[in-house]
Amino acid sequence: MSYMVKAFQGFVRSPLRSRELSAKGFLIWIASTAFIQVIVAEMIQRGDFKSAFVWIYSNLLVFLMNDFLAVVLLCFFLFLTGNLRLTVISSSVLLILLSLTNMVKKQFLGDPLFPWDFGRFDQVYNLLPKISGEVLPVLFFLGVMIIVLILAGVFFIPKYRLRLRTRMGVLVGVAILIPLLVFYRHTPIQTLFKMAEIEHIYWVQTQNSLENGFLLGFMMNTEYIMVLKPAGYSEETISKITAEDKADSAVAAASVQDSGMKSDIVVILDESFWDPTRFPKVAFSEDPLPNFRRLSNEGTSGQILSPVFGGSTANVEFEFLTGLSTNFLPQGAIAYQQYVTKSLPALPNLLQRYGYETTAIHPYHGWFYDREKIYPLLGFQHFYSLEDFNGAKIDGEYIADIEVSKRIIQELQTADQPEFIFAVTMQNHGPYPADRYSDHTVSTSGSLTSEGKGILDTYAEGVRDADASLAYLTDYLRKSDRPTIVVYFGDHLPFLGKDYQVYKETGYITGNENQWSTEDTLKMKSVPLIIWSNDQPDTVETKADTDADASSADAAKTIRGTTDLGLISPSFLGAYLLKQLNYPGNTIFEYTSRMADVLPAYGKSVFVDRHGQTYNELPSSFQEAEKNYWLLEYDLLFGKQYSKK
Repeated sequence: MSYMVKAFQGFVRSPLRSRELSAKGFLIWIASTAFIQVIVAEMIQRGDFKSAFVWIYSNLLVFLMNDFLAVVLLCFFLFLTGNLRLTVISSSVLLILLSLTNMVKKQFLGDPLFPWDFGRFDQVYNLLPKISGEVLPVLFFLGVMIIVLILAGVFFIPKYRLRLRTRMGVLVGVAILIPLLVFYRHTPIQTLFKMAEIEHIYWVQTQNSLENGFLLGFMMNTEYIMVLKPAGYSEETISKITAEDKADSAVAAASVQDSGMKSDIVVILDESFWDPTRFPKVAFSEDPLPNFRRLSNEGTSGQILSPVFGGSTANVEFEFLTGLSTNFLPQGAIAYQQYVTKSLPALPNLLQRYGYETTAIHPYHGWFYDREKIYPLLGFQHFYSLEDFNGAKIDGEYIADIEVSKRIIQELQTADQPEFIFAVTMQNHGPYPADRYSDHTVSTSGSLTSEGKGILDTYAEGVRDADASLAYLTDYLRKSDRPTIVVYFGDHLPFLGKDYQVYKETGYITGNENQWSTEDTLKMKSVPLIIWSNDQPDTVETKADTDADASSADAAKTIRGTTDLGLISPSFLGAYLLKQLNYPGNTIFEYTSRMADVLPAYGKSVFVDRHGQTYNELPSSFQEAEKNYWLLEYDLLFGKQYSKK
């Protein structure tokens, strides 16, 4: 036995490992490792070696740029460790981990890994148990690769240590290269990219990652961790943009404060709310949305052009509550966590000035997306989170939507002044395993695999519960003598299986985001909206006909008289609501109101004007308005807030 062990040891002690490595041999190791690392990263991203090879063959210069970035990464680890073996193992483990994370994120949310995702470890940790079935095979693969790399390092990678002077030289080189790469658009590297026809496809990040490679696509986004001041930003410029809005709103604000009874405003942002009956080739045992359709006929209905898919609810909240747009921020960034650091003239702050009590409700952890820190900056006086729902009904995995409706009613019953309530539900959060609910009232049939059917059945059951919870609230409001306006819409379309599984099985779409047409983008980003008032012909007697309630009655009539709002961005919805209530906005809401009059749907890569004309690039006639919009947003988020003066 001892002879066999010695023989094996002799076998693995290759000449390459045991001899002193020359400088040339060392460079060959570095170049070979970088080459292999990029190929492995692209295989993970694309799913197989063939796709990775086709990409390399078709984009040789792009591949070489990714290879160069892998060399820079190796040099950084060489400085840290001073050891070739540790450098190869540790950098390879890191790159494989990042590549697998990129793959999982794209499968679940449709977006690649971004540099700013590293600030969300607490949320990833919290959600991991919900997707453990999907993640465990990935973690197993990662564990196997780590073991393989360690064994390869011990037995095959030569011992080679760098002298301290050499390590410091490597550090200087890396320190020079990293800023040049991060801020490449302002260096000669940009010229080289143009010559090589390398373009940062920031408007479709999945395509950016696939065409430019994982490492280069990731690197191109690093600059956007920081938001640079736009050209022309100054107090004088902001004053010119806001002069008209300030003059109009200042006169009207006093009249609102002196008016009679004001309508309560209840806004419900329902988790993953969408109409699944839009799927072709699928039949439902019953309509999961009968109440929503009835309320749509009684009030104003339309659609929201969501800035996200499958997640990042906080960005939809941010747009609606502030009137600001995430289009100006890096794709995938979460405004709450990265950019909201001071008080903003948001809708709750504005309504407080008009005599409203402002309350936020979300039956999940208050720290998630930093809501407990951000909501006070937006003007919320009260915030009820998961900790305030002790003993509440759990439906599936989360607090049931009906509990949110009950909490809203409770707040209205105890209010002694007009209420602005903003509620974000949780029950129908994905993923949607077939066994989430013990019983299903709604079932589906049609062009679906058994897995796809299980996912859609679970989602449809959650939609039905959301619809019933909405009916529970509106049935109460019909009997209430407090005039109330309800705004109800979804945050984004649901994640229904990896790689848009159910959407593809039903033929709703045929490809991934980088293959979508403008029409596909609209289909995958548009969620239902209704605005409803309890001042209906069949309600019990209210005070809406008295002189004191003229403003509320006028608002209710306007809402009943407008049947189809069409498609609108959430950043413009707050201004629309204020307009229907006859409330003046502040500078940002007055500006977005004027924007919405001409360009109601303002997305990242799709735009719809007031005539219903769709564009995948913003027409030049709107670019001045967009520039001013960004100046206002920069002023409020990052600047001196001149527009608040």
